[in-house]
Amino acid sequence: MGIKVQNLFKLVSREDPTNIHKFLGILCLLNFIYQFSCLFTTGDMYLQNNPYAPLLIGFHGLLALSSFIFHVPLKRHKGLPMIYKEYRLHTIVFSLRSVACSLVFYYGLDVFFNVLIINITMILADLATNKYGSNTKTMREIPYGKEISEDDKKKITYMTSCQQFGATMFMFCNINSAFSPLLAIQLAAFLKTLVRKAIITELDWHRVYVITLWLNIFVYQSFSNFSDSLFIIFGTYAFDFLRIKKGCNKYLAWNSIFGLLYLIKNYTDFQNYVEINKMYEELFVNAVIVIYLVRNFYKSKALWI
Repeated sequence: MGIKVQNLFKLVSREDPTNIHKFLGILCLLNFIYQFSCLFTTGDMYLQNNPYAPLLIGFHGLLALSSFIFHVPLKRHKGLPMIYKEYRLHTIVFSLRSVACSLVFYYGLDVFFNVLIINITMILADLATNKYGSNTKTMREIPYGKEISEDDKKKITYMTSCQQFGATMFMFCNINSAFSPLLAIQLAAFLKTLVRKAIITELDWHRVYVITLWLNIFVYQSFSNFSDSLFIIFGTYAFDFLRIKKGCNKYLAWNSIFGLLYLIKNYTDFQNYVEINKMYEELFVNAVIVIYLVRNFYKSKALWI
């Protein structure tokens, strides 16, 4: 990855005269560094019992909303991964999804509200697509550069799609898992700005983006219930089967999955039934993390080799 330092001055924009977007961006970046440092070293972001957590999480929502101050093109750029209206709206609604779901966990509300938030997010994203969208998905058909073959592009795109399915499932587990997808969502938008300013290349964008997606897997270490790991794995594969393999309506697919898991979580002894020795649980989680990273690195090896 090569950063063109000589172009960094281009980040100073007349469209942000008060520097509010830059201030929020730096603040959120520092918060990401702190939260993920806690996760990597202790297995927990410590958001749940942090009295400042609502404020810190709220800053990420404000960062997303502050992007409205910038002028962006109506349609996507065919040659470079840049921000356009549909993409910006999707970034905002999915950022607010994580913010809202995190706060639901923080205040101890029923997870039903998270399912409601997920549905509202899908509706808003669809409205944005209907108004400003093209014939392709916002995260598909993103340019890679000439080095990547069409076959490798399809593999990487499918991999990132599955990560996004997992990110939706993360809204169902705990505050750490609801918060963590924000890193990929918000950093991806900033990286697109770096591409537009000719600070990094489109290939660099993909490399950093997939890494931010992979980091979410470490949230498994924060689950207090072994069943949460099983729920995410089941939900991700179930949605992939229903939506991608069978072409099922996404609202029907997601609500069927969440409805089933909600009933299991609240009206059965499944969590107690699958509870295992802590040592075996840690072995399982570590194995899932290693297999996940190795498997996805192999799928995206064209980005690195």
